Amino acid sequence: MSERLWKSRITLFVKITNIHSRYIWLEVKILRDPDVEAIFKFIKPEDGGRKLCVSGYRPVHKVCENYLTTGIHHYYDKDIVYPGEFIWGTITFITPEYYPNCLWKGKIITIQEGRKIVGYAEIVKIFNEILRSDNKTEHDNGV
Repeated sequence: MSERLWKSRITLFVKITNIHSRYIWLEVKILRDPDVEAIFKFIKPEDGGRKLCVSGYRPVHKVCENYLTTGIHHYYDKDIVYPGEFIWGTITFITPEYYPNCLWKGKIITIQEGRKIVGYAEIVKIFNEILRSDNKTEHDNGV
């Protein structure tokens, strides 16, 4: 099954790989290189965060002061991430051409579900040059 996301150049192939208890695990293959590498940290449920996250999770990210965008997470070494853990991985944003020059190494962006902040991602490496900014401003740190 293939699906084109709204206003996106990302194509997803989704396949159910395992059905266990109440959870359905999906394998998501992205046919575009990731935009950034990041260190993720998720907020604990008692503080308003999620119970867990899996590779393929698609929250919104505050990439600049006035712009939220969806991105697809891929976590290295693990498929499931629990709150409080730090994990390295990548984010593939759906429309990076709409928010150019907004990221730099060390920038911390929020991971959100609507208005609710569920975690943070520190940008470690930028693969997509359209997103790279040399102008680091504290007021536009995404947090």
